[in-house]
Amino acid sequence: MSPDARPQEASRPPISPESVVAWLVTQPNARGTLYLEHVARSYMWALRTMPAKLDLPPELTSKSIFSCQTPEELNQYWAILKTAPNYLQAKSKTGSAFDSGMKCFLRYLQFLQTGNAGSTVPENKFSSSSPVPHQEMLPLQAQNKIKIPDEVRKILRSVLYKHFTNGFRLNDDIELVRFREFTFQDIGKPINEKITDKTLTQCICSCGPVFHQKVYPVSDETIQHIYELVSQYFANGAQIIFYEQFYESHYTWLYEHCVISSEMLKTLLQEKFSTLVFTATYFGSIQGNIPVAIEDELIRVWGDNVLLTYQQLSERLPYIPLDRIKNALVQSANFVSNGTETYANLRNVHIEEEEKTRIYDEVLKKCTEDGYASLADLSLDDLSESNYELSEAGLQNAVFNLCLSLAFDRKGKIVMRKGEVLNVRVIMEKYCRTQEHCSLDELNGFAEELTGSKPAAQMIMEVGNAAMVRTGKDIFVSESLFHFDIPETDRVIANFITEDFAPIQTFTTFAAFPDCGQTWNLFVLETYCRRFSEAFHFDTFTINSSNCGAIISNKRHQSYVSILVDAVLQAGVKITEKEIGEFLTNQGYIARKSAKIKEIVSAARLLQKGQN
Repeated sequence: MSPDARPQEASRPPISPESVVAWLVTQPNARGTLYLEHVARSYMWALRTMPAKLDLPPELTSKSIFSCQTPEELNQYWAILKTAPNYLQAKSKTGSAFDSGMKCFLRYLQFLQTGNAGSTVPENKFSSSSPVPHQEMLPLQAQNKIKIPDEVRKILRSVLYKHFTNGFRLNDDIELVRFREFTFQDIGKPINEKITDKTLTQCICSCGPVFHQKVYPVSDETIQHIYELVSQYFANGAQIIFYEQFYESHYTWLYEHCVISSEMLKTLLQEKFSTLVFTATYFGSIQGNIPVAIEDELIRVWGDNVLLTYQQLSERLPYIPLDRIKNALVQSANFVSNGTETYANLRNVHIEEEEKTRIYDEVLKKCTEDGYASLADLSLDDLSESNYELSEAGLQNAVFNLCLSLAFDRKGKIVMRKGEVLNVRVIMEKYCRTQEHCSLDELNGFAEELTGSKPAAQMIMEVGNAAMVRTGKDIFVSESLFHFDIPETDRVIANFITEDFAPIQTFTTFAAFPDCGQTWNLFVLETYCRRFSEAFHFDTFTINSSNCGAIISNKRHQSYVSILVDAVLQAGVKITEKEIGEFLTNQGYIARKSAKIKEIVSAARLLQKGQN
């Protein structure tokens, strides 16, 4: 499915997950009971986080599921997500939450579209006016410091866990009434009416952590389990844990036990680990630059391995997000890329000191002579044997970091002395002059080594024409293989040109041309007029491979537009864009119609008017 098929969302705000939750808790599930709020929130969590985990283009995965506002839009986007190669793997990590969440969201969108909710909001069974039957009272003691018997605490926690999994709201009279009535409903005994709301609230607060003005039924066992996981991880030498990653790794059981977010997890951890450092995104035994902290962790888990993949590192550092691992690898001088999703640890790469000195001297000499050196030209056979696990590119990266980085800069495979500016055109022209034959592909490859990116085709052509002789569409040859008889060649060209200029395609035979050491053709003729002729020059709008352009007498100093205007007027072409465009392309002055045609038409009309 194309991106165009996705819903357009720029002008519409996304649907709030909170509105979906508020609606869903009023709806019956497959068992006929209402959805619990913490279950609904777990579904919304899965919908929020799933797209970013899929191997799809960023413009697809960065989109929010909640920007879909009709069932059709949601089904279209769901179909796109399913095309990700890791869709099933990512979905499996959410249990059934993603599929269930999508189905619930689809129901919600259908409700918005049709107005049919499928069920109505149940009446509040626990209104503040409901009478409490007179039964034996449940004793609670209220003092300045609340002390609750274990048996009573157990009852209160049971009520919390059964009826307030999404938290008990503080400072809410209705919540207190509901709590009292739920207690009576569960154990058959109401809370003593003499227990004030303030005292009851204090008792409830002692039964679980308070987060965002709510008391949550998080058990001591759950908190202890979190403590043990964290303690064991740090005991193995780890220094940092990212809250979000820890929460995501244990999402299912944390949410089931009412730890509803990574922010709440942070609150619980701060209470339990008072000696650790807590930052906005991670906690641990160190504080400072995040890439540096992660680099230390990478070094710790790397061991004796030379190479590790992203996947292996993610498994060894389960509580650090993979994108932060990748960023730390890129920024660190201790690791180098060895290929797709694989890095090498330079501490485990072996290069003897004398070999480092040899490489340094070789590069320095080359930079002194040529202004640059190429890592691809270094002799690294012996190093390749002793570091056999490294790829060719990985070994070159390691050599630069270990042997050259203090005194040299690099761009791709090209190395220069620090502070020197890389003049790509000059270096390429110098390179061309050392070659006997060179193809466009070779020039493109060399330019890409220099710049680290794909070069502009026009620049490559210009360099080839400036330093070599073009003999074909894709071939340049050293000018040392040519010996042009300039006076005789200019005389032959003059015989073809009667009006000081002519399209180069006018030359259909080269029988009259003197021997030049190679076979004459239009490409050779173009280079000759560009660089060697004393009587003529060559001009065109853009360098091309179609032999389009004109050979012009050096007596004429006008722009190429002016030359083409003269050609149009001399030929008596009708002054319209269509007629002029067809004439110039058919004659070979231009390769294709362009915006320049309008300029030529305008100039031709002015000249024609002046002549009349």
